[in-house]
Amino acid sequence: MPRAIRDAKLDTEAARLRLKPRKKPYYRLIAAGLHLGYYAGEQKARDGGDRVRRGVWIARRYLGDGAYETERLALADDRSPADGQQVMTFAQAQEAARTWDQKHRAAPGTAPLPSVRDALAAYSDTRKQRAARAGKDAEARLERHVPADDPLAALPLDKVSAEALAAWRSRRLSALKPATANRLMNDLRAALNGAGRLHRRNLPTGFELEIREGLKGIADATTARKQILNDADVRRVLEGAMAIDPEGDFGRLVLVLAGTGCRFGQAAKLTVADVQVAQARIMVPASAKGRAGRSKPPIAIPVGSDVIDALRPAMAGRGGHEPLLMRWLHKRAPVTPQNAGRIEWIRDRREPWRVGADMARPWDEAIAAARLPAGIVPYALRHTSIVRALTKGLPLRLVAAMHDTSVAMIEKHYAAYIVDATEELMRNAITPLAPTQPARLRAV
Repeated sequence: MPRAIRDAKLDTEAARLRLKPRKKPYYRLIAAGLHLGYYAGEQKARDGGDRVRRGVWIARRYLGDGAYETERLALADDRSPADGQQVMTFAQAQEAARTWDQKHRAAPGTAPLPSVRDALAAYSDTRKQRAARAGKDAEARLERHVPADDPLAALPLDKVSAEALAAWRSRRLSALKPATANRLMNDLRAALNGAGRLHRRNLPTGFELEIREGLKGIADATTARKQILNDADVRRVLEGAMAIDPEGDFGRLVLVLAGTGCRFGQAAKLTVADVQVAQARIMVPASAKGRAGRSKPPIAIPVGSDVIDALRPAMAGRGGHEPLLMRWLHKRAPVTPQNAGRIEWIRDRREPWRVGADMARPWDEAIAAARLPAGIVPYALRHTSIVRALTKGLPLRLVAAMHDTSVAMIEKHYAAYIVDATEELMRNAITPLAPTQPARLRAV
């Protein structure tokens, strides 16, 4: 997104003459992503006298991804009368900047811009190259909610506006849960911005601003962060998870999520070697969030001996490179006279946990077994871990590092718990100052 720039006062000659000469122009915003600039140059007078101001008008448009394009328009009317061509007033320069901006976009011979549907297809291909399963999930979401017959899908990129996106939201998102809608809009935003970076020279000024305005997140999606469990409830969830799965596969997954506070995707990537028994810690892989290509080291999370002991059966006799958390996949049993008329499932093979949706059915069963309210989500274990660390007085930066997030995100979503934790720390630092014995007043 473009950097916030302090507008310079450029509309009068007197205001411009007060600007100090410098190598960079002064800028003033005149439209979304479009600036009018004034270069405060000086040159020697022909008669050898003092240097005189010779200002130049410059137009600048934002292309996206931190890039700009500039164009020299004309001299400013600081010392010469304006003719509208070589020398311009402030108003003439504004109009010239807008004309240049529009003319540049309508240049003849420009290849037609891709449609929103094309942008979504390119985005899905990129996602699948990075992570096949997650990419296919994103592709399925986008195809379901931005189908080929939707008016938004056929729009070329230069016709996408906040109004068009708002109309799509009213058609497609009204029946979705806030968190689901936000996830979908994140994918759509990423697809449009990715295509915008490739075609930024031929897109309207402020294209990114239109996307951001039209796809603002829904604040109600953060209600899941209010699902904070106490320690007794966490133990009941773990007992329920162990009870519904005699093999212990689901119970170990829930135990790792509760003991480390990591995301499902991080837990699914754990290997046997990531459990360091001697050090009583788990080396949690960094999450896949952020830009691809940035390698991040694993995060060392200390855990109790009970967690290590519960994970030992999953490590016994297995190589360090093998996935730690596994589960059984089932297939339909062959039809026999004994099971005719009903469907039976039998174990087929073991494989690692793949996506968070695989947790849905056993999680609901575990919550029911724990006699907790329906609607509690697995992410509550992560929120609980963060709040527990804060209330124990751990430094904010350490809590953020342990949970592979930023201090800003912790401050944004857990402010109330930060206040409680810091108040307790300050209370522990109180030093008694009042005298223990009341002072005796001497009689006069």
